[in-house]
Amino acid sequence: MMRPLYLFNPENDLALAAGVPNYTAPRAARKLREDLQMLPAWVADGQAFVLAHPSAVHSEYLRELRSHLSSLDGVAVYHGNPEDVSFAIPWGWSLTVCEELRRLGLKTAATMSGLETLRQLSHRRTTVNVFEWLRRHRAEVDLPDSPVVCHSVEEVHAVVARFGIAVMKVPWSSSGRGVCRVKIEDFELYREWVAGILRRQGALLCERYYDKIQDFAMEFRVERRKVEYEGLSVFSNTPQMSYDHAIVAPESVLRQHLSAYLSEDAFEAVKQAVKTCLQAILPEYYRGYVGVDMIIYRDAGGMMRVNPCIEVNLRMTMGVVASKLGNRVLAHEATGKMYVLYHRTTDEAKNYCASLAQPEFSNGRLCGGSLLLSPVPDDVRYTAVLTVD
Repeated sequence: MMRPLYLFNPENDLALAAGVPNYTAPRAARKLREDLQMLPAWVADGQAFVLAHPSAVHSEYLRELRSHLSSLDGVAVYHGNPEDVSFAIPWGWSLTVCEELRRLGLKTAATMSGLETLRQLSHRRTTVNVFEWLRRHRAEVDLPDSPVVCHSVEEVHAVVARFGIAVMKVPWSSSGRGVCRVKIEDFELYREWVAGILRRQGALLCERYYDKIQDFAMEFRVERRKVEYEGLSVFSNTPQMSYDHAIVAPESVLRQHLSAYLSEDAFEAVKQAVKTCLQAILPEYYRGYVGVDMIIYRDAGGMMRVNPCIEVNLRMTMGVVASKLGNRVLAHEATGKMYVLYHRTTDEAKNYCASLAQPEFSNGRLCGGSLLLSPVPDDVRYTAVLTVD
């Protein structure tokens, strides 16, 4: 039976910046991919393959989990026969991943022009496009100041001066990297960094810094411009603005968590507006996930407001993983947290894994302890874990 093939290529945003078929990611990005290569198993629908090293470690990992979790019944490690693959579902699309699939003997329907369109839509300027579309077509959605795409150091300086405190974002960057907060009085400390980004990527996105209360994201699945809402992700970032952890719980629990700041009617209005916008701006041939990061923040008058588009991720996201875990894996009455952690040494990583409480299962779901979301290799540096509160 033919199955879709899922693969974890978290370096894809960096490959998009390079824009070449034979891109070699930095060592850290390659290590993240290697250590968490089984992560797509948690989002696979039905019968599916995961591209991972065909080792006894991965086979044993899946075998053990299948004995406890019904959601993994149809997942298998890819055995290398292209004739058994119906289509590929990478973490993200780029020239680089298409070349990788070609070397594996797999065909894709992607074209050079289509991939370049997706590359441009993955640029952070798409956030500006979403703001412009919402202002024209969804006046009922209350929007803050639009982000600004800058093409010179002088433009960046002027925007930061206007906002007072701004967040500067690299057009293509990976996993929350390439984002920094700057006060106008400190701008000279960042001048060379800004100039370097402009030389390499041609632009820099600047947005007002908000008094953030909560990060969250709406996850969508797209097929030929049909956009379906897939779920909600509620998460927290580190002070350096990179991903820290997600709350894992059923959709109803996550909605209740947000209801302290955002009414159900307001949530639905934002969801429908963003869904309609994605249907309008995405090309007909795109097939895959889209995560739209949002925040709840406090405005200058102390009122709670929503920024409905902090970022558009035209790919799989950790938010999709967290949403699937909450709806498929976690016991209905439980809540938990999903962490993706970097460890300075292999010993540190192994000691951390050894310190985790053993997972507890009931009725085909996780009800206690901690569950490693990918097996631990001998030279592990990155771990992903779901811990039940």
